[in-house]
Amino acid sequence: MSASTATWLVERAEALEGSGLPAKAPGPGIETWVPTTCGFCSSGCGLKVRLIDGLPVGSRGNPTHIVNRGKVCPAAHATIQMLYSTDRVRTPLLRSGRRTHPGWNEATWEEVLKTLTERVGGILKKKTPQRIAFLDGRTRGLGTQIAEAFVRGTGSRNYVPVVDAQQDTIARESFGWPRAGGVDLEGALTIALFDFDAFGSDGSPVWQSRIYAHGRGRTINRPIYISIGPRLLGSAAKCDHWLPARPGTEGIVALAMANRILTAGLEDRDYLAANTDWDSPESAPLRDLIEEVTPAVASDLTGVPAVQIERIAELFASHRPAVALTPAGLPARPTATMTHVAVHALNLVVGAVGTSGGLVARPAVTLSEVWESTGAAPLETKYPAITRLQDLERALLHEDPTRIELLFIRDAHPVFESGRAIAFKKAMVATRALIVAFASELNETALLADIILPEPTFAERWDLLTDAPIVPRAHVSLQQPVIAPLYGAKQSEEVLATIANTLAPSFGVKFKSTSPESLVKAAASALKADSRGGTCKLGPDGEEIKRTTSSRTFWKHLRDSALWATEEVHNAPALPPQRAVAVPRKALALSQTDGAEALRERLIPVAKGDPHVYPYYLATFRVPELRNGELTNFPIMMELCGHWGSAIRDTWAEMHPRTAAEAGVKEG
Repeated sequence: MSASTATWLVERAEALEGSGLPAKAPGPGIETWVPTTCGFCSSGCGLKVRLIDGLPVGSRGNPTHIVNRGKVCPAAHATIQMLYSTDRVRTPLLRSGRRTHPGWNEATWEEVLKTLTERVGGILKKKTPQRIAFLDGRTRGLGTQIAEAFVRGTGSRNYVPVVDAQQDTIARESFGWPRAGGVDLEGALTIALFDFDAFGSDGSPVWQSRIYAHGRGRTINRPIYISIGPRLLGSAAKCDHWLPARPGTEGIVALAMANRILTAGLEDRDYLAANTDWDSPESAPLRDLIEEVTPAVASDLTGVPAVQIERIAELFASHRPAVALTPAGLPARPTATMTHVAVHALNLVVGAVGTSGGLVARPAVTLSEVWESTGAAPLETKYPAITRLQDLERALLHEDPTRIELLFIRDAHPVFESGRAIAFKKAMVATRALIVAFASELNETALLADIILPEPTFAERWDLLTDAPIVPRAHVSLQQPVIAPLYGAKQSEEVLATIANTLAPSFGVKFKSTSPESLVKAAASALKADSRGGTCKLGPDGEEIKRTTSSRTFWKHLRDSALWATEEVHNAPALPPQRAVAVPRKALALSQTDGAEALRERLIPVAKGDPHVYPYYLATFRVPELRNGELTNFPIMMELCGHWGSAIRDTWAEMHPRTAAEAGVKEG
C-alpha cells in the first residue's frame, strides 16, 4: 500500500466519524466525476471532483470552463483536504464567557434557529431595522443576492460587501458602469500592472496566466508586460519591464506616465473628446494634478528614474491597445482610492476604457428572484446606510438609535485581512451586539462571535456565481455539492430563508423555498430564457453553446457543465463608457472647492511616526500558496510552500541589499 493510499484511508476514516455518513467497507470502486466551481477565491475556476463509490478522492480543472480551461492553481488541489479537514466546525456553537477568553457550548440547529428568529422578530417589532447588519465576503452571485434580500426584508440597508466593493464604486463613479467590468487582455498589446500580482493572487490568476502564455507564444503582436511595484513579485519577474516604485506610490507613477503622454502629444484626443468629460471644469483638479506630477517630480517621490518613467510612458502610449490594472486588494492602503483613480486616468488618456483591448463593461446577467416582497417591512431611510467596513466598525460602538444589535458575518475575516484589523477587533470585543458567524473552520473573526454556525464548504454547497474578476465574457458558474454536507452543516442561505419564512408575513420578503437546491434551480430559470448564451460543452470542433426550451433538459445540461456563458464574439467593440467622468467626486468625498493639492495629498503615503526614527514602509504581500492564511490548515499547501512553510514560523522581513547595508542589517 502506498503512502498516499494510506493517508487517504486515514483521512476518510476521520471524515466519516460523526459526519452522518455510514461507515462501510470498500465498494466496487465505481468512479464518477462531478463538475463544480472552486470557492477558494473569487476567480471562479471550474473544477471536476473525482468520486470513488460516492466519496470524493481528488479534483482537477474543468476543461469546459471558460475561466481556466482545465488549468488550476495549487489551492484547487486542497479541495479534498478542505472537505475532510479535522478543523471543521461540526455543530452550532454558543459562546460562554468573555469574547477575549471565550468558552463554547454545543447547541442544536433548532435552538440556534429559534434564538435568531426571536432576535430578528424582536427588532422588527420595535421597528428598528437599522440595528441589523450583514458583513458578506462571499463571491458575487445568488448567495449574495439572497443575503442582501434578507437584510432588506428586515427594513435595513446595512449590507456590507467585501469582494469588489471598492472596484465597483470606482467604476460606477468614474465610468458610469453599475459594477466593475472586465479586461480584454487577449486584445491588449501592452499591459501595465500597478502592484498587480497577475500570476499569483490578484484578479483571476489562472485566466490571466492562460492569456499570458498564449501571448508569449506569438511571433507577431507579442504583448508587452510592465510591472510597477516595490517588490519583485513572481508576476513582476515574468514581465518585460519592472519599475521598483516605493510602496504606496504606484499612483504617482501612473500620473507621471499620463503627464509624459500628454506633453508628448501621444494621448487619444478623439477618444477623450467623444467619451469623457476630460475638458470640463469638474475634471480640472485631476488635469492640474497630472500637469504638476512630471516624471522628474515623480522620480523624487517614487525612486524610479525620470528617464525610465518617460520611456515606459511612451512605450505604453505607442504600443496600443494598452491597459493598466490595479488590484482589488488596495483598499488596505491609505492611498488606495486615489491610486485607482490615477491608474484609471492613465487608461482614459490612451483610450482604454470601453474599447477592445482595454477595460470593458460586461453585459449584465440577471438571475430570477427567488423571493417575493410582502411589503411588511419598508426600508428604513432615516439613518445612513452602512455599506463600508469602517462605517460598520463605528456602528458597532454607536449608542442609540443607530447602534448595531445583530451582526451576521459570512466568509469575511476583517480581524485579520482589513486595513483596520486592530480597530475592528476592538469594536467586536466592546460591542453589545449579538454577532453570528457562518464558518466551516474557526478563525480570529469567528472566535469573537457569540454564535458560530457550521457552513458547508464550497464542495458541499449550492450557488450560482456571476462575473469572475477581470474576465470580460459574461458567464455564470454553478456550485453544486459533490457530497452531502458533512456533520449536518447548513448553508447560510437556508438559515436566512428559514428565519424569513418563519417570520412571514411580518418579514419584508418571503423566499420561494428554504432548500438551497430549489433556490438555485429557480434562480437559473432566467438563464434558460436568456438568448445571449447557454450551457457550455466541449465538442469535436471546440466549445459548443447549448440552448433548450425544456426546463428539465436545461437543468441537466447546467449540472453536467456547471457553466452558462454568452457567445464569444472575437474582435467585437466593447460597451462604451457612459461619458466617463475623470474625477469621481463621490468616491473621493471631495467638495467642489477641492483642487489638485487635495488630490495630491491622497496619493503620497504619510508616515504616522517620526520619519527619522521610522524611515521604512512595511509593504505586505501574499504568498499564492497561502493567500490570506486560510490555506495553512491544509498539509498539501504547506508542503507546496517550500521556503515559506518554514519562514512563517519566524519573524522576518525582506529589504533591498543596499538599504539593509545602510541600516546595518545582515542576513540571519
